[in-house]
Amino acid sequence: MEIKGVSKDKECVLLISHSNYMIKSAGVEKSLKDISNVMRQNGIHVIHIFAIIEINKIVSKIGIHKQYIGINIDDKFYGADYMHNLKNCVLRIEKEKGFICRGIQLHHLHGWDLELLGTGLMGLELPIRFFVHDFCSVCENLYQDEGNGKVCRKRIEAPSISKCRDCVFGEYNLNWYKACHLFFESIRENVTGIVAPSRVTLSEWLNIYNDLFQEGIVRSHLQMSGSYKKYRQNEKIRIAFIGSALEHKGFCEWKAVVSAFKEDYELYYFGNSDIPMQNVRKRYVDFQKNTMTMEMALREDNIDMAFLWSTSMETFSYTCYESYAAGCYILTNTKSGNIADFVLQNKAGEVFEDISECLEYLRKQEQVCSNIDEYCTRSFPLNLEPNTDISMLTFAGTGRKNNTISSKRTITPVSLVYKMFRGKY
Repeated sequence: MEIKGVSKDKECVLLISHSNYMIKSAGVEKSLKDISNVMRQNGIHVIHIFAIIEINKIVSKIGIHKQYIGINIDDKFYGADYMHNLKNCVLRIEKEKGFICRGIQLHHLHGWDLELLGTGLMGLELPIRFFVHDFCSVCENLYQDEGNGKVCRKRIEAPSISKCRDCVFGEYNLNWYKACHLFFESIRENVTGIVAPSRVTLSEWLNIYNDLFQEGIVRSHLQMSGSYKKYRQNEKIRIAFIGSALEHKGFCEWKAVVSAFKEDYELYYFGNSDIPMQNVRKRYVDFQKNTMTMEMALREDNIDMAFLWSTSMETFSYTCYESYAAGCYILTNTKSGNIADFVLQNKAGEVFEDISECLEYLRKQEQVCSNIDEYCTRSFPLNLEPNTDISMLTFAGTGRKNNTISSKRTITPVSLVYKMFRGKY
Protein backbone atom coordinates (compact mmCIF):
# COMPACT_ATOMS: atom_id res chain seq x y z
CA MET A 1 0.00 0.00 0.00
CA GLU A 2 1.31 3.42 -0.96
CA ILE A 3 1.09 6.15 1.66
CA LYS A 4 -1.04 9.07 0.51
CA GLY A 5 1.13 11.96 -0.57
CA VAL A 6 4.35 9.95 -0.35
CA SER A 7 6.27 8.74 -3.37
CA LYS A 8 6.53 4.96 -3.19
CA ASP A 9 10.25 5.12 -3.87
CA LYS A 10 10.70 6.97 -0.56
CA GLU A 11 9.01 4.39 1.68
CA CYS A 12 11.28 2.47 4.02
CA VAL A 13 11.24 -0.12 6.79
CA LEU A 14 13.54 -0.27 9.81
CA LEU A 15 15.32 -3.57 10.55
CA ILE A 16 16.79 -4.11 14.03
CA SER A 17 19.23 -6.96 14.68
CA HIS A 18 22.26 -8.00 16.71
CA SER A 19 24.80 -8.20 13.88
CA ASN A 20 25.75 -6.90 10.46
CA TYR A 21 24.28 -9.29 7.90
CA MET A 22 26.54 -7.80 5.23
CA ILE A 23 29.66 -9.40 6.72
CA LYS A 24 28.52 -12.34 8.88
CA SER A 25 27.66 -15.83 7.59
CA ALA A 26 24.96 -17.48 9.70
CA GLY A 27 21.28 -18.36 9.43
CA VAL A 28 19.88 -15.14 10.90
CA GLU A 29 22.12 -13.00 8.72
CA LYS A 30 21.25 -15.00 5.61
CA SER A 31 17.53 -14.50 6.22
CA LEU A 32 17.98 -10.76 6.82
CA LYS A 33 19.98 -10.35 3.65
CA ASP A 34 17.20 -12.11 1.73
CA ILE A 35 14.57 -9.92 3.39
CA SER A 36 16.51 -6.78 2.48
CA ASN A 37 16.79 -7.95 -1.13
CA VAL A 38 13.08 -8.67 -1.54
CA MET A 39 12.14 -5.36 0.11
CA ARG A 40 14.37 -3.36 -2.21
CA GLN A 41 13.17 -5.34 -5.24
CA ASN A 42 9.70 -4.08 -4.31
CA GLY A 43 10.89 -0.47 -4.14
CA ILE A 44 11.07 -0.23 -0.34
CA HIS A 45 14.23 1.18 1.25
CA VAL A 46 15.83 -0.62 4.20
CA ILE A 47 17.43 1.04 7.21
CA HIS A 48 19.30 -1.66 9.12
CA ILE A 49 20.48 -0.88 12.65
CA PHE A 50 22.61 -3.37 14.56
CA ALA A 51 24.49 -3.47 17.85
CA ILE A 52 28.26 -3.26 17.32
CA ILE A 53 28.88 -5.95 19.90
CA GLU A 54 32.64 -6.35 19.43
CA ILE A 55 33.31 -2.63 19.96
CA ASN A 56 30.81 -2.35 22.82
CA LYS A 57 32.66 -5.11 24.69
CA ILE A 58 35.98 -3.30 24.27
CA VAL A 59 34.75 0.12 25.42
CA SER A 60 33.00 -1.44 28.41
CA LYS A 61 36.25 -3.07 29.54
CA ILE A 62 38.10 0.25 29.46
CA GLY A 63 35.38 2.02 31.42
CA ILE A 64 33.58 3.93 28.65
CA HIS A 65 29.87 3.72 29.39
CA LYS A 66 28.64 4.15 25.83
CA GLN A 67 26.97 1.61 23.58
CA TYR A 68 27.29 1.89 19.81
CA ILE A 69 25.06 0.94 16.91
CA GLY A 70 25.92 0.53 13.23
CA ILE A 71 23.67 1.65 10.40
CA ASN A 72 23.31 0.29 6.87
CA ILE A 73 21.03 1.91 4.31
CA ASP A 74 20.06 -0.33 1.40
CA ASP A 75 22.99 -2.64 2.21
CA LYS A 76 25.57 0.17 2.23
CA PHE A 77 27.34 1.23 5.42
CA TYR A 78 26.06 4.62 6.56
CA GLY A 79 27.78 5.14 9.90
CA ALA A 80 27.72 4.50 13.62
CA ASP A 81 25.95 6.28 16.45
CA TYR A 82 25.24 5.96 20.14
CA MET A 83 22.58 3.45 21.14
CA HIS A 84 20.68 6.07 23.14
CA ASN A 85 20.37 8.12 19.92
CA LEU A 86 18.35 5.42 18.12
CA LYS A 87 15.21 7.52 17.67
CA ASN A 88 17.03 10.65 16.51
CA CYS A 89 19.24 8.58 14.23
CA VAL A 90 16.21 7.22 12.36
CA LEU A 91 14.53 10.63 12.17
CA ARG A 92 17.72 12.22 10.80
CA ILE A 93 18.00 9.58 8.09
CA GLU A 94 14.36 10.11 7.14
CA LYS A 95 14.94 13.85 6.81
CA GLU A 96 18.27 13.50 4.98
CA LYS A 97 17.04 10.88 2.49
CA GLY A 98 13.43 12.02 2.24
CA PHE A 99 12.26 8.63 3.55
CA ILE A 100 9.02 7.81 5.32
CA CYS A 101 9.49 4.88 7.69
CA ARG A 102 6.40 2.70 7.81
CA GLY A 103 7.30 0.19 10.49
CA ILE A 104 9.90 -1.78 12.40
CA GLN A 105 11.03 -5.35 11.91
CA LEU A 106 12.63 -6.40 15.19
CA HIS A 107 14.83 -9.42 14.50
CA HIS A 108 17.08 -9.91 17.52
CA LEU A 109 17.71 -8.66 21.07
CA HIS A 110 21.22 -9.99 21.67
CA GLY A 111 23.80 -7.28 22.26
CA TRP A 112 21.26 -4.56 23.00
CA ASP A 113 20.62 -2.55 26.14
CA LEU A 114 16.94 -3.49 26.22
CA GLU A 115 15.87 -0.43 28.17
CA LEU A 116 17.49 1.89 25.61
CA LEU A 117 16.10 -0.18 22.73
CA GLY A 118 12.57 -0.12 24.14
CA THR A 119 12.69 3.64 24.69
CA GLY A 120 14.00 4.23 21.18
CA LEU A 121 11.44 1.99 19.47
CA MET A 122 8.47 3.39 21.37
CA GLY A 123 9.72 6.92 20.71
CA LEU A 124 9.45 6.27 16.97
CA GLU A 125 5.71 5.52 17.36
CA LEU A 126 5.75 2.90 14.62
CA PRO A 127 4.15 -0.55 14.37
CA ILE A 128 6.55 -3.36 15.33
CA ARG A 129 6.73 -6.98 14.25
CA PHE A 130 8.97 -9.33 16.21
CA PHE A 131 10.66 -12.05 14.17
CA VAL A 132 11.62 -15.20 16.09
CA HIS A 133 14.90 -16.51 14.64
CA ASP A 134 16.01 -18.47 17.70
CA PHE A 135 15.30 -18.69 21.42
CA CYS A 136 17.79 -16.03 22.49
CA SER A 137 14.88 -14.00 23.90
CA VAL A 138 14.31 -16.89 26.32
CA CYS A 139 17.92 -17.77 27.21
CA GLU A 140 21.16 -16.48 25.70
CA ASN A 141 23.19 -19.49 26.84
CA LEU A 142 21.31 -22.39 25.28
CA TYR A 143 24.33 -23.13 23.09
CA GLN A 144 26.92 -22.89 25.86
CA ASP A 145 27.99 -26.39 26.82
CA GLU A 146 29.72 -25.30 30.04
CA GLY A 147 26.29 -24.40 31.42
CA ASN A 148 23.14 -26.50 31.19
CA GLY A 149 22.87 -25.89 27.45
CA LYS A 150 23.11 -29.52 26.39
CA VAL A 151 20.02 -30.29 28.47
CA CYS A 152 18.06 -27.04 28.16
CA ARG A 153 18.23 -26.71 24.38
CA LYS A 154 16.47 -30.04 23.95
CA ARG A 155 13.32 -28.62 25.53
CA ILE A 156 12.62 -24.89 25.53
CA GLU A 157 11.40 -23.58 28.88
CA ALA A 158 11.47 -20.22 30.62
CA PRO A 159 14.41 -19.82 33.02
CA SER A 160 13.50 -20.34 36.67
CA ILE A 161 15.30 -20.67 39.99
CA SER A 162 14.74 -24.43 40.08
CA LYS A 163 15.70 -24.93 36.42
CA CYS A 164 18.81 -22.72 36.46
CA ARG A 165 20.09 -23.46 39.98
CA ASP A 166 22.98 -25.66 38.84
CA CYS A 167 23.89 -23.66 35.72
CA VAL A 168 27.01 -21.48 35.78
CA PHE A 169 24.99 -18.88 33.88
CA GLY A 170 21.93 -19.31 36.11
CA GLU A 171 21.77 -15.83 37.63
CA TYR A 172 22.51 -14.16 34.30
CA ASN A 173 19.87 -16.25 32.51
CA LEU A 174 17.20 -15.35 35.07
CA ASN A 175 18.02 -11.64 34.80
CA TRP A 176 18.11 -11.77 30.98
CA TYR A 177 14.72 -13.46 30.70
CA LYS A 178 13.25 -10.96 33.17
CA ALA A 179 14.73 -8.09 31.11
CA CYS A 180 13.30 -9.57 27.87
CA HIS A 181 9.88 -9.96 29.45
CA LEU A 182 9.92 -6.36 30.69
CA PHE A 183 11.08 -5.23 27.24
CA PHE A 184 8.20 -6.99 25.48
CA GLU A 185 5.78 -5.53 28.03
CA SER A 186 7.14 -2.05 27.30
CA ILE A 187 6.61 -2.32 23.51
CA ARG A 188 3.54 -4.57 23.53
CA GLU A 189 1.03 -1.88 22.55
CA ASN A 190 2.95 -1.25 19.30
CA VAL A 191 3.55 -4.92 18.43
CA THR A 192 1.29 -5.87 15.52
CA GLY A 193 2.56 -9.40 14.98
CA ILE A 194 4.87 -12.25 15.93
CA VAL A 195 6.50 -13.93 12.93
CA ALA A 196 8.36 -17.27 13.03
CA PRO A 197 10.00 -19.31 10.25
CA SER A 198 8.40 -22.64 11.21
CA ARG A 199 5.36 -23.91 13.08
CA VAL A 200 7.38 -25.65 15.80
CA THR A 201 9.27 -22.42 16.50
CA LEU A 202 6.12 -20.32 16.71
CA SER A 203 4.47 -22.81 19.05
CA GLU A 204 7.47 -23.03 21.39
CA TRP A 205 8.01 -19.26 21.58
CA LEU A 206 4.34 -18.43 22.18
CA ASN A 207 4.28 -21.05 24.91
CA ILE A 208 6.96 -19.05 26.76
CA TYR A 209 5.39 -15.61 26.26
CA ASN A 210 1.71 -16.62 26.29
CA ASP A 211 0.88 -14.02 28.95
CA LEU A 212 1.77 -11.29 26.42
CA PHE A 213 1.16 -12.81 22.97
CA GLN A 214 -1.27 -15.55 21.98
CA GLU A 215 -0.89 -15.87 18.23
CA GLY A 216 1.48 -15.31 15.35
CA ILE A 217 2.14 -16.31 11.78
CA VAL A 218 4.59 -18.66 10.06
CA ARG A 219 6.68 -17.18 7.26
CA SER A 220 9.24 -19.59 5.85
CA HIS A 221 12.57 -18.08 4.82
CA LEU A 222 12.51 -20.13 1.62
CA GLN A 223 10.11 -21.16 -1.12
CA MET A 224 10.36 -24.22 -3.35
CA SER A 225 9.16 -24.51 -6.93
CA GLY A 226 9.48 -26.72 -10.00
CA SER A 227 10.44 -30.38 -9.89
CA TYR A 228 13.07 -32.84 -11.12
CA LYS A 229 13.91 -36.52 -10.77
CA LYS A 230 17.06 -37.81 -9.09
CA TYR A 231 18.72 -41.18 -9.69
CA ARG A 232 21.27 -42.84 -7.44
CA GLN A 233 24.54 -43.00 -9.37
CA ASN A 234 27.14 -44.02 -6.80
CA GLU A 235 28.44 -47.50 -6.07
CA LYS A 236 29.02 -46.40 -2.48
CA ILE A 237 26.39 -44.32 -0.71
CA ARG A 238 27.59 -40.75 -0.17
CA ILE A 239 26.81 -39.16 3.19
CA ALA A 240 27.52 -35.50 3.94
CA PHE A 241 27.67 -33.37 7.07
CA ILE A 242 26.34 -29.97 6.03
CA GLY A 243 26.88 -26.56 7.63
CA SER A 244 28.80 -25.33 10.67
CA ALA A 245 31.10 -27.88 12.32
CA LEU A 246 29.79 -27.14 15.81
CA GLU A 247 29.00 -29.45 18.69
CA HIS A 248 25.34 -28.42 18.93
CA LYS A 249 25.03 -29.04 15.18
CA GLY A 250 26.00 -32.68 15.73
CA PHE A 251 29.66 -32.56 14.77
CA CYS A 252 30.68 -34.94 17.59
CA GLU A 253 28.10 -37.45 16.39
CA TRP A 254 29.37 -36.97 12.84
CA LYS A 255 32.85 -37.98 13.99
CA ALA A 256 31.31 -41.19 15.34
CA VAL A 257 29.81 -41.85 11.90
CA VAL A 258 33.19 -41.22 10.24
CA SER A 259 34.98 -43.53 12.67
CA ALA A 260 32.48 -46.34 12.19
CA PHE A 261 31.89 -46.15 8.43
CA LYS A 262 34.95 -44.64 6.74
CA GLU A 263 35.33 -47.85 4.71
CA ASP A 264 31.65 -48.46 3.98
CA TYR A 265 30.42 -45.06 2.81
CA GLU A 266 31.90 -42.07 0.99
CA LEU A 267 31.89 -39.27 3.55
CA TYR A 268 31.76 -35.55 2.74
CA TYR A 269 31.68 -32.17 4.44
CA PHE A 270 29.92 -29.18 2.86
CA GLY A 271 30.36 -25.76 4.49
CA ASN A 272 32.91 -23.10 5.41
CA SER A 273 34.56 -24.61 8.51
CA ASP A 274 38.30 -25.23 8.21
CA ILE A 275 38.53 -27.97 10.86
CA PRO A 276 40.75 -30.86 9.65
CA MET A 277 38.69 -33.96 8.89
CA GLN A 278 40.39 -37.26 8.09
CA ASN A 279 38.59 -39.66 5.76
CA VAL A 280 36.20 -36.88 4.71
CA ARG A 281 36.14 -35.02 1.40
CA LYS A 282 35.55 -31.30 1.87
CA ARG A 283 33.58 -28.95 -0.37
CA TYR A 284 33.74 -25.24 0.50
CA VAL A 285 30.36 -23.50 0.38
CA ASP A 286 29.64 -20.02 1.81
CA PHE A 287 26.69 -17.83 0.83
CA GLN A 288 28.69 -14.67 1.67
CA LYS A 289 31.49 -15.60 -0.75
CA ASN A 290 29.28 -16.12 -3.82
CA THR A 291 30.19 -19.79 -4.05
CA MET A 292 27.82 -22.28 -5.67
CA THR A 293 24.58 -22.65 -3.70
CA MET A 294 24.49 -25.52 -1.24
CA GLU A 295 21.77 -27.46 -3.06
CA MET A 296 23.62 -27.15 -6.38
CA ALA A 297 26.89 -28.29 -4.80
CA LEU A 298 25.14 -31.30 -3.25
CA ARG A 299 23.57 -32.16 -6.61
CA GLU A 300 26.88 -31.77 -8.43
CA ASP A 301 28.61 -34.24 -6.09
CA ASN A 302 25.63 -36.63 -6.15
CA ILE A 303 25.23 -36.72 -2.37
CA ASP A 304 22.74 -39.40 -1.30
CA MET A 305 22.28 -38.67 2.41
CA ALA A 306 22.53 -35.58 4.60
CA PHE A 307 23.55 -35.92 8.25
CA LEU A 308 21.75 -33.04 10.01
CA TRP A 309 22.17 -33.95 13.66
CA SER A 310 21.39 -30.74 15.54
CA THR A 311 21.16 -31.50 19.24
CA SER A 312 19.14 -28.35 19.86
CA MET A 313 15.74 -27.30 18.64
CA GLU A 314 16.36 -25.70 15.24
CA THR A 315 13.99 -22.85 14.48
CA PHE A 316 14.65 -22.92 10.74
CA SER A 317 17.31 -25.07 9.12
CA TYR A 318 18.48 -23.82 5.74
CA THR A 319 20.54 -26.97 5.36
CA CYS A 320 17.39 -29.07 5.74
CA TYR A 321 15.68 -27.35 2.81
CA GLU A 322 18.90 -27.38 0.78
CA SER A 323 19.37 -31.10 1.41
CA TYR A 324 15.79 -31.85 0.43
CA ALA A 325 16.09 -29.78 -2.75
CA ALA A 326 19.21 -31.81 -3.60
CA GLY A 327 17.28 -35.05 -3.16
CA CYS A 328 19.23 -36.10 -0.07
CA TYR A 329 17.76 -38.61 2.37
CA ILE A 330 18.02 -36.82 5.73
CA LEU A 331 19.31 -38.40 8.96
CA THR A 332 18.36 -36.50 12.11
CA ASN A 333 17.18 -36.93 15.70
CA THR A 334 14.02 -36.19 17.66
CA LYS A 335 15.56 -33.12 19.36
CA SER A 336 16.39 -31.21 16.16
CA GLY A 337 13.18 -29.15 16.10
CA ASN A 338 12.34 -27.84 12.64
CA ILE A 339 14.50 -30.53 10.99
CA ALA A 340 12.70 -33.45 12.62
CA ASP A 341 9.33 -31.80 11.97
CA PHE A 342 10.20 -31.29 8.28
CA VAL A 343 11.49 -34.85 7.82
CA LEU A 344 8.39 -36.39 9.39
CA GLN A 345 5.99 -34.10 7.55
CA ASN A 346 7.62 -34.74 4.16
CA LYS A 347 8.77 -38.34 4.76
CA ALA A 348 12.23 -37.11 3.82
CA GLY A 349 14.45 -39.42 5.85
CA GLU A 350 14.91 -40.99 9.28
CA VAL A 351 14.37 -39.49 12.74
CA PHE A 352 16.28 -41.37 15.47
CA GLU A 353 16.16 -41.20 19.26
CA ASP A 354 19.95 -41.19 19.57
CA ILE A 355 23.18 -41.68 17.63
CA SER A 356 23.47 -45.38 18.51
CA GLU A 357 20.14 -45.97 16.77
CA CYS A 358 21.44 -44.10 13.71
CA LEU A 359 24.69 -46.10 13.65
CA GLU A 360 22.74 -49.34 13.86
CA TYR A 361 20.64 -48.23 10.88
CA LEU A 362 23.74 -47.39 8.82
CA ARG A 363 25.17 -50.86 9.45
CA LYS A 364 22.27 -52.29 7.41
CA GLN A 365 23.58 -51.13 4.05
CA GLU A 366 21.09 -53.09 1.96
CA GLN A 367 18.21 -51.41 3.78
CA VAL A 368 19.88 -48.00 3.37
CA CYS A 369 20.25 -48.55 -0.38
CA SER A 370 16.65 -49.72 -0.64
CA ASN A 371 15.38 -46.65 1.26
CA ILE A 372 17.34 -44.29 -1.00
CA ASP A 373 16.19 -46.02 -4.19
CA GLU A 374 12.57 -45.76 -3.06
CA TYR A 375 13.11 -42.14 -2.01
CA CYS A 376 14.40 -41.32 -5.50
CA THR A 377 11.12 -42.42 -7.09
CA ARG A 378 9.60 -39.11 -6.03
CA SER A 379 10.19 -35.67 -7.52
CA PHE A 380 12.24 -33.03 -5.73
CA PRO A 381 11.95 -29.23 -5.90
CA LEU A 382 14.06 -27.83 -8.70
CA ASN A 383 14.27 -24.30 -7.36
CA LEU A 384 14.98 -23.13 -3.83
CA GLU A 385 14.70 -19.38 -3.46
CA PRO A 386 14.20 -16.73 -0.77
CA ASN A 387 10.56 -16.20 0.13
CA THR A 388 9.25 -13.32 -2.00
CA ASP A 389 6.02 -12.79 -0.03
CA ILE A 390 6.28 -9.33 1.56
CA SER A 391 2.88 -9.27 3.30
CA MET A 392 4.50 -9.71 6.73
CA LEU A 393 7.45 -7.45 5.90
CA THR A 394 5.60 -4.25 5.09
CA PHE A 395 3.34 -1.92 7.07
CA ALA A 396 0.41 0.37 6.30
CA GLY A 397 0.79 3.97 7.47
CA THR A 398 3.46 5.53 9.69
CA GLY A 399 1.63 6.00 12.97
CA ARG A 400 4.13 8.72 13.93
CA LYS A 401 2.98 11.86 15.69
CA ASN A 402 6.27 13.58 16.50
CA ASN A 403 9.05 14.15 13.96
CA THR A 404 11.13 16.55 16.06
CA ILE A 405 14.87 15.92 15.89
CA SER A 406 16.60 16.97 19.10
CA SER A 407 20.20 16.76 17.92
CA LYS A 408 22.42 16.87 14.85
CA ARG A 409 23.97 13.79 13.32
CA THR A 410 26.67 12.29 15.51
CA ILE A 411 29.96 11.52 13.79
CA THR A 412 31.73 9.17 16.19
CA PRO A 413 35.30 7.86 15.96
CA VAL A 414 33.67 4.43 16.03
CA SER A 415 31.95 5.24 12.74
CA LEU A 416 35.29 5.98 11.07
CA VAL A 417 37.01 2.92 12.55
CA TYR A 418 34.16 0.59 11.63
CA LYS A 419 34.04 1.91 8.08
CA MET A 420 37.79 1.37 7.71
CA PHE A 421 37.83 -2.23 8.94
CA ARG A 422 34.30 -3.58 8.45
CA GLY A 423 32.29 -1.19 6.31
CA LYS A 424 33.81 -1.91 2.88
CA TYR A 425 30.87 -3.55 1.10
